Amino acid sequence: MVKRHLTSLGFDAVLAPSAEQAVELYHQHRDTIRLVFCDYNLGSDQTGLDLIHQFSGQRGDVKFILSSGEVFGDELPGLADAKHIRLLQKPYRREDLAALLDEMLRR
Repeated sequence: MVKRHLTSLGFDAVLAPSAEQAVELYHQHRDTIRLVFCDYNLGSDQTGLDLIHQFSGQRGDVKFILSSGEVFGDELPGLADAKHIRLLQKPYRREDLAALLDEMLRR
């Protein structure tokens, strides 16, 4: 569903079904990726936040949206000052995603 939302909003999207594949795809497309949309729970020993920290150490200009159905309040601990990472609480609407993308990428 996320890929469909992103493409309907005019973005090219690459889908990674696992954390390991996300790392591979990030390296393959590292010159063109502007934003990484990642779920917090990846079903592995890594969280989406772990991936974000790994990716942000490689390129400082990439933005990140971390999505979760867990209740974290408005922010995840330790992310209050991270301007390049935003939390999108599930369930979210396409309009919520569009507004967040606009705020992060088109300003």
